[in-house]
Amino acid sequence: MLGFSQADNALMIALYIAMDSFGTACNITGDGAIAQIVARIFGLKAAPHRQGIIANQKLPTI
Repeated sequence: MLGFSQADNALMIALYIAMDSFGTACNITGDGAIAQIVARIFGLKAAPHRQGIIANQKLPTI
């Protein structure tokens, strides 16, 4: 349809797969940075860490 050969298509797919993870990492890092900026502007503090909540629950016996 667009005149690309099989080799061209393979190269484009390989480059897309290699690039995609970097785009995702940048997106996640940017979201975290924006969250930190908003938290500082509004003076918010992180919620206390709830370590062991699931570990302290009793599991049903079989």
